[in-house]
Amino acid sequence: MAADPTHFKTGLWYGLGVALLCNIIALIYAGVNSEQGGGIAIMLIGVIQVAYIAPLSLLSLFIPKYGKGILTGMWMLAGVTFLLNIIGCGMMASGLFSL
Repeated sequence: MAADPTHFKTGLWYGLGVALLCNIIALIYAGVNSEQGGGIAIMLIGVIQVAYIAPLSLLSLFIPKYGKGILTGMWMLAGVTFLLNIIGCGMMASGLFSL
């Protein structure tokens, strides 16, 4: 029996939401700790997110209906976040933008 495509789409949205929520929590944590080098944490959020996206995505595979969709959604948002982070770091390194 083939998997229902609506389960994958629903799982995809769940994965995007979970990854977005984790990224927001990480940014808030980095902002609160800005006196102890939080600016570096914000610049490296694309790399730091692997520490929480990888275990969460592996745990999502234990959810029978939505697991593959959640896995895909979390890694899609991680990729977008990483690309936006690289663009921002490149702008800061070139002098177009500064903190």
